[in-house]
Amino acid sequence: MTLNNCQECPLHKHVGNKVRAYKGRAFVGETHYCEVPYRGPKQDVDVMVVGESPGSLEIYRKQPFVGETGELVAKSLRENGIDPSRVFYANACRCMLGKDGKTNKKLLKQAMNCCRPALEKAIRLLRPKAILCFGDVALSQVLRQSGITKKRGRLQRSEEFDCWVFPTFHPAACFRDQGKFAFWNPDMATFARFVKSGFQMTEVAEKGVYQDVDSIRFLLDKRHFTCALDTETQGADWCDPNSVVISYSLSDEEGKGYNVWLCTECEPEEADRSIQWPRKNGKKIEVANVPVKYAPEYERRIAELRELCARKDIKKVMMNGNYDLHRLRQLGIERSEIQSYTLDVQLVAHALDPDNFTKASLLNIQTAFLSNKADHKTAFGEAVDKGDMLKAAKENPTRHTMYAAADTDVTLGCANVLRGMLLQDKALANYYAKLAHPVQSIVLYELEKNGITFAADKLPAAKEEIAGILREKEEAFLALVPGKVIDKHKEAGLKLTRANFLRDVFFSRQGFHLPVLAKTPSGDPTTDRKVLVRLRDELDDGPAKEALSTLIEWGPYQKLYSTYLKGFEQAVKPDGKLHTQITKCGTATGRTSSSSPNLQNVPKRNPAITKCIRSMLVASPGKVLVAADYSQSELRWIAHESGDRNMRQIFL
Repeated sequence: MTLNNCQECPLHKHVGNKVRAYKGRAFVGETHYCEVPYRGPKQDVDVMVVGESPGSLEIYRKQPFVGETGELVAKSLRENGIDPSRVFYANACRCMLGKDGKTNKKLLKQAMNCCRPALEKAIRLLRPKAILCFGDVALSQVLRQSGITKKRGRLQRSEEFDCWVFPTFHPAACFRDQGKFAFWNPDMATFARFVKSGFQMTEVAEKGVYQDVDSIRFLLDKRHFTCALDTETQGADWCDPNSVVISYSLSDEEGKGYNVWLCTECEPEEADRSIQWPRKNGKKIEVANVPVKYAPEYERRIAELRELCARKDIKKVMMNGNYDLHRLRQLGIERSEIQSYTLDVQLVAHALDPDNFTKASLLNIQTAFLSNKADHKTAFGEAVDKGDMLKAAKENPTRHTMYAAADTDVTLGCANVLRGMLLQDKALANYYAKLAHPVQSIVLYELEKNGITFAADKLPAAKEEIAGILREKEEAFLALVPGKVIDKHKEAGLKLTRANFLRDVFFSRQGFHLPVLAKTPSGDPTTDRKVLVRLRDELDDGPAKEALSTLIEWGPYQKLYSTYLKGFEQAVKPDGKLHTQITKCGTATGRTSSSSPNLQNVPKRNPAITKCIRSMLVASPGKVLVAADYSQSELRWIAHESGDRNMRQIFL
């Protein structure tokens, strides 16, 4: 039911209760709980601010946006050239949501439904050109959307109210979490630029000047500037000799981008080389022979790129730069030749907000930080198969150029915004410049490049041995399963990976009918390994306990076979090595993460499994493997810094 008056609102019961009002931590006085009206000019309103709900001081003063929050908003508006006295202030809910502004979702929804008619009326009467939404509740009330973290900083059009809406964090949330100011301040500046532009939204596709160039000498003749660099490739595997670099693109100024072709697909008689690539042949996918020719003056194009990379006065910025470093090496440009590579957009976004920008894509970062950029990536991805860029470029070379150049334009725009945000926090900027960036772009790049030799010749015997163990344990398990469950699941398959089968085995009346210790979100008994271990340990000896023990023993061997043996087999590169992708952007804690394949989480609790995997990870000829680890490094550091005698003595 949609509520439309205060008497039906769940917050109405608080009216008349005493409220202690504070400004910051300072006690101001007592008042009574009440509805807080809107405030601001009654006509000629261009900008409306919508918050979430009033706080105690707003109830005390009977006005929204007063106290620290109101002062901060007014100061930011003034500093960005907007007169705060000409702004209309409102809240999504006109009553305080509860202690600390919290309430449950059901009550929040009811309160918002009750308050929305008043907000709708204000918006339709004032007809603002733009609404500045502070926080998720305000975003939900105005646009019927949620997810302030992902949607902040990006203009959206409200068809309902015929105006622009710009969401960002609530300033009160910034006071609680100072790190949010790194986003809120630039967001306010972006919104102000939009207001001062006459509320005109310019898309990158309309603004961008993107073109093919045969030479970048016009850039090399310039001095002391920042340049975004990106490569476009056939496939994403830089270890694959068939995965060629099609072009590289540069941007030295927002709104501009240049694409330099290095090779294209051609007719067989024109080919300089050919690659093997899977392509559709009717309904089948077959490996095809794809003829490729190099661009005119190919060596000169590479030489110019090498010169740009080596120039110290040209700062290079990239998105997921380690990938492009591998591709540059593929073109003969070693990492040691690349100077003034100062910023990785993905890594800076992660440093600023590791919880929300874990392995973030360029589109994620663009959406979060650039309000006036079009989504060129989605449009391109919907039009072509990005796994076969040579084919897409042959079909429409102009489309390829627009996409490639837009990539660097957006990368440069994101880099400019992120650099400014990073510099607001000297400690974070120091961390990025002296630790995060060098570790990512030098140490982790070298680890990826070097890889580890994999003894593939030992793989067939290992697979056969583990497959034999799996068969034995599967047969032992199925021999213990009650016959009625076997009959029920014969047709679907008696696979130990099927959760429905295992639920019937252990929890159904036809099975062992064991007690349910935990359920899935959908309400089914969970077959999670940790829960099954708990269940086994609580049971007396018997068929059920034996079946649980057999299944629990089977699990690690299944993981070894499917994830590690088969996974490693597929991941071995032509040089006989495993080249894991390793990055600092993959975890919220800043630790490295490893993928394709994951070499950081190899099982080690089962000695037989550990030995099996370890036997296939070997040193290259003439090399040795060294195992190194810190022992209680954090505690040792504390002992050293504190000078505590007992701690120092223990470690000595």
